[in-house]
Amino acid sequence: MSSRMSDAKRSKSMSRRWVSRSNRRQVVLTAGISWPRTVAPFDVELVTLGKPGSEERAFSDRLYQDLQATGLQILYDERDAGPGEKFTDAELLGVPLRLTVGRRTLGAGEIEVQVRRGRESRTVGVEGAAEAVAELWRGLP
Repeated sequence: MSSRMSDAKRSKSMSRRWVSRSNRRQVVLTAGISWPRTVAPFDVELVTLGKPGSEERAFSDRLYQDLQATGLQILYDERDAGPGEKFTDAELLGVPLRLTVGRRTLGAGEIEVQVRRGRESRTVGVEGAAEAVAELWRGLP
């Protein structure tokens, strides 16, 4: 009887590995991974390009709290690193939506939104941004 249990456990473990490998094959792009919404480690990655104390950082902090209030799981990249390093890391993680808050877009009253699948990039207005992002996320595959 114990051998059946171990066979069942082994089979379950093997099927998990197979599913994980097949998902990776389906979602790997030349620019990194693009996880489907249902298996992604986070729903949204928020990348701020502002230094501590800047207007960009203050807005990003508020947006992070607003996004959490919508029920989404947010990865907030507020590290003191350059934009290239942050974007490269975001590509490697493959979160379905990446939000970028920078000086230029914030000055225009917008934030940049990149949909990983299809590599679509668009902007969302600062007012009501969290709700707009949550609605966009719900429409993803």
